[in-house]
Order: sequence, then structure tokens, then C-alpha cells
Amino acid sequence: MELRHLHQKVGLTFVMVTHDQDEALAMADRVLVMRDGKVVQDGSTEDLYDRPATPYVAGFVGSTNLFSSSVAAGRVDCFGQELTLPTNLASRANGLFGFRPEKAHFLSPDENSAETKAGNILRGTVEEVFYHGSIARIVLKLAHGTILLELQNKYISRRGGLPRLGTELAVSVAPEVIMAFDAEAAA
Repeated sequence: MELRHLHQKVGLTFVMVTHDQDEALAMADRVLVMRDGKVVQDGSTEDLYDRPATPYVAGFVGSTNLFSSSVAAGRVDCFGQELTLPTNLASRANGLFGFRPEKAHFLSPDENSAETKAGNILRGTVEEVFYHGSIARIVLKLAHGTILLELQNKYISRRGGLPRLGTELAVSVAPEVIMAFDAEAAA
């Protein structure tokens, strides 16, 4: 943080090379992600995190649940369960799709949300739980694969504690948090 304050104080351009993604996101106004000596994406930290150009960038600046699927009637198959895409992605033919682990909303057994009615629910069995203090990472086994979820500490106590291994869990994934990547970008 001292370097960022110095940068703001002197008003000069700084070039910082790092392999620490958290440091890059915290320090930079603009980030260049490189792969094999080529710039893969150039943008603000928000652009890189929320709108990664490729699966590589999505994985480089955070965790992402990725799954390949064809699109039928604006819906995709996420490891054996259907998700509705946002309108701007509904006309795609197929590709690689994903969402960030913290973007899934944990549902209580009796919750009846708008996502439930829209059908953007993933149901599975808790396979692993990793407690990291401020968050818990949960591996949820779906019919044909697993996804990673993140639950902030403040919600853990509201839920009555961490989910137990082997218990059923349901999460909703709002259409607008689903990302899509072209087949060429996925290579």
C-alpha cells in the first residue's frame, strides 16, 4: 500500500511486474495480463475480474467455475443442471461458460426466490469444506462434476454454521453473473 500512496503523491507512472494477482488487483489502475510473451488482456482491475476476455485471464485473477455447453433456448448445461443465460448470451451456439464462486447465492431449504422460479438453481452434495477465516470454500458435487463456492464469514453464522459434508445444498446463479468465452479464446 505504501507504493500506491507514493504513486498517488508523486503522480508518475509506475510499471510493476508481479505474479501476485491479489497485489496486482489491489495496486493497479490498469493491468496487463500476459501469456507466452503476449498481452492477453489490458484493462482496469474491474474489467479483468468481472469481464475476463479468456478463461486464462478468468483463472489468473481469481477462481472461476468453467463448463462447456451448447446453448438451447437460452439455457446451458452446468454439469447436468440447467442455467438460463443472460439475454446478451442467449443466442450463442455453444462455448465455454463460467461464474465466480462468490457469485452463487446460497438458498435455505424453504427459500423461494426469483432465481428459484426462473430455474437457475444448482443442487448438489457438499463434498469438501475449507474454512479460511473470512470465507469458507465449499466444493459442491453436481450430477456430472463439481463447482467451487465461497461463503463469506458473516453468512456462516446466519446459516447456523458451515455446511456439513454429505449434506444437500442449493445455490442460485443469477443469469447476469454468467460469463461466456469463445472457443478460440478457450484454447
